[in-house]
Amino acid sequence: MKIVATLLLLSLINCAYSAETCVNQLDSCMQDCDCCGFGTESGIVCQTRDYVLGPRCYTFRSHGEPCTENSQCKSQQCANGTCQPKIHLTITKPDLCLITYPTDDLTAVIGELTSEEGACPCQDAEAYPEGSEPEKVLQAGAYVNNYPINAGFLVRPSYHYPLRKLVICTSDEDPSFDPSSFKVEGRCKGYDEYLTLMEGPLDLPLERKKCIRVHIKDQNEKARPEYDQLKITFPSQRGGFVTCTSGCQNYPVIVDQVALLGNCRDRNVCKVSSRIFYDISGDFWTPPEGACPICEWQNNSPMGNGSGKTADESSVPYINYKAVGSGVVFEGVQKAIHTMRLFPGESSTASDPVSYEIYGSTDKQNFELMSSGSVTFPTDRNTSGLDSYVDIEWDNEVHYELIKVVFPEVEGSFDTTCEGGETCKDYPLVIGEIELYGWC
Repeated sequence: MKIVATLLLLSLINCAYSAETCVNQLDSCMQDCDCCGFGTESGIVCQTRDYVLGPRCYTFRSHGEPCTENSQCKSQQCANGTCQPKIHLTITKPDLCLITYPTDDLTAVIGELTSEEGACPCQDAEAYPEGSEPEKVLQAGAYVNNYPINAGFLVRPSYHYPLRKLVICTSDEDPSFDPSSFKVEGRCKGYDEYLTLMEGPLDLPLERKKCIRVHIKDQNEKARPEYDQLKITFPSQRGGFVTCTSGCQNYPVIVDQVALLGNCRDRNVCKVSSRIFYDISGDFWTPPEGACPICEWQNNSPMGNGSGKTADESSVPYINYKAVGSGVVFEGVQKAIHTMRLFPGESSTASDPVSYEIYGSTDKQNFELMSSGSVTFPTDRNTSGLDSYVDIEWDNEVHYELIKVVFPEVEGSFDTTCEGGETCKDYPLVIGEIELYGWC
């Protein structure tokens, strides 16, 4: 017990902060451990309170704790120097969401052979039978480990918000293979030591293909469980095997699925990194009869206003002469996205798109429609910065590595009169910038 206590203390110290490297209050962060005061002051968290600002370090304290303003309290009510409880007419349990994605980085933890009396474990068994690779545990597939004691896995969750529930499901195999205890540990990015979040007995039902939920408590009043990497292990096994009389056999730990859940309301929203793959060539906008004809350029865009300008964080716009049905394809999209932010350029509203379609693909050929509809750009133009924008949101949890954005129509109130010797005019699509957002 002294060793465990020492490791806990070291882990908490490691996960606190360094005065030179920690993130100050109201500055951008990725996880709680980034913030100055985490582990030493109560209620230090990394949260998204404003989509524009993204996740930042805040103070977030329980009732009875000291405060100087409402924003420091979970209840958003600070009075007489302490956080006050918020009176609810009804108690609503928060919705739960997965903090992992099926393809998250997962590393197996190989345990030890069982030492149960009367068992004869094979000494040179493969850790995982064919078809039971450990990464399947996040994909509703069985986790089987022939070295069952302290077996488990490490996972780096895609979504940086706290673990609240651990779901473990029994397999359809003999109950003696079930784990009988669990241990959840976490560590912050850049640290070696793990902090034990929770451990204890695991009362799995004898009934097969049934799941239980384990509530993960905060470690103490000063910290909550949000980490860059989590470690889930099973220190013991139900056991009760038939006595072995000859040869050897495997005594694997088997679970059908493990799910890591957090409160949906805790999720942070971040800009998702991506890059432009190519632009989409549409059709020329058709001016009315008798109007100045369109200049039918061979290139989609003028020099310096290509599709790359949709993702360069500048107010220099993307211009596509073939306005109707044009757009761009992003590649290297790092997470599932559910929000698209569109910035107008400095041109007139005639070149603004009035409708959109957004698709996702994992193979560069087949695209699934995620969202479509109308869009209204702000009348304020972005002339020297990216200040005016419109957000489009939809429900999506699927990670598509390619995102295709198409603009079927433009607003179209162009000046269609040829002036000063003009023989043709441009009627383009103009976009100042496109940003993609998802849970981080």
